Amino acid sequence: MATVKKTFYLHQDQGRRLKEIAGADRVSEAEVVRRAIDHYLRTRMPNPLLGRIGTVTGGPRDGAANHDRYIYGEQGADAREAPHR
Repeated sequence: MATVKKTFYLHQDQGRRLKEIAGADRVSEAEVVRRAIDHYLRTRMPNPLLGRIGTVTGGPRDGAANHDRYIYGEQGADAREAPHR
């Protein structure tokens, strides 16, 4: 993967903790920063399906509770309701 150079400043405590984590994980400080940014971006990215809520009109009023019945039909829904042995 191509990389981009970034220069930024950390508070002293952040720099100390970054060095400790990198040492404990036996990776570079840059790798710790990349992992932290990846984690941050994953948690900040909106779920694209959330934008679909409320966009469908009509349909059954009990679709959330009985979605298997509507997707798979009576037989499919009944099979999923069978007790596990």
